[in-house]
Amino acid sequence: MLDEYPVISGKVKARLMYKNDLYCVFFPIVHIDLESEISGENRTLSADDDVTGVGDIAWIPLALCWSWDKLHVCFLHFIVSPTGEYDKNDPVNTSLNYWSFDTNVALTYLNPDSGQDYSLNVGYIYNTENDDTDYQTGQEIHLDVALNQFLSETFEVGVHGFYSKQITGDSGSGALLGDFQAEALGVGPALFWGTKIGGQEVSFIAKWLHGVHAENRMEGDHVMASFAMDW
Repeated sequence: MLDEYPVISGKVKARLMYKNDLYCVFFPIVHIDLESEISGENRTLSADDDVTGVGDIAWIPLALCWSWDKLHVCFLHFIVSPTGEYDKNDPVNTSLNYWSFDTNVALTYLNPDSGQDYSLNVGYIYNTENDDTDYQTGQEIHLDVALNQFLSETFEVGVHGFYSKQITGDSGSGALLGDFQAEALGVGPALFWGTKIGGQEVSFIAKWLHGVHAENRMEGDHVMASFAMDW
């Protein structure tokens, strides 16, 4: 789940822990370019479409964090609201059209002297039903890993990876293919740049996660860029 939303990392994450104000709202700008083909015995179905717009807004109403020198632990609860554009007749949309509740425990090792920034996050997602399709995606667990290195006080590079797996099947009258469970694995490079503009701290995060495994879901790459400002 966290791979789909810009997670504040490294130096900024640690600062937010210390300030006890880790209550964030994410407004994602989404671009999806879909090229897919499914072949059967007698015919082949294909889809080719793209869409750009504001995705589903995510926010953190609850965050509890503890720090011990270079080790930091956070309990975070994300809520993803269906605020993007959705049409059940379109092959791609900027919204999933259902609510998601994502509970996470994150562990970060941050060494300001060496610039090492390592994070491990485990989460559990509960999804509500899509009312337009009468389809409910099953509950999921996910693991997110980030191995970062600061090259300067403001610039950081790293390797990120994720693994997600449904632990319950899809359901509802719209689940015509049965209660199958999806699974995905991805890994790729990431970079972080932070500075101050007009006294406000701003950050830019970009990552490309290559899908190396997918089961019962579309396989592809995740390319993400995010901009954050502290106010």
